[in-house]
Amino acid sequence: MAKLFASLGHVMNMVVIYEKPREPVRVFVDFQMPHLRKGAVGRFGHVRPKAFLWGGKKYKIEKINLVFRKRRGDRYDVCFAVSDSANAFVLSYNPESLEWRLEEVQV
Repeated sequence: MAKLFASLGHVMNMVVIYEKPREPVRVFVDFQMPHLRKGAVGRFGHVRPKAFLWGGKKYKIEKINLVFRKRRGDRYDVCFAVSDSANAFVLSYNPESLEWRLEEVQV
């Protein structure tokens, strides 16, 4: 079961919901050829998530905020901290199984 936390934000007295669903999601990506890497995101610039489906809803990614690697045994997953107009998410990509997961949500 996903952990759900609510805390009061210091700016504008907003309630921030933080959830770790760790669920498989379907992600729509854009692949760029290495010679066309204008605007690429770090070492993993050739894969750019554009949108994803979660809970029957499509979320359009407006910004990739951070790209990092997360160790999984002797392998690594590529993680993308992304946001839409109102929420922040962390998506992880397993390059071996080609599987995407929604790791974190901040609403």
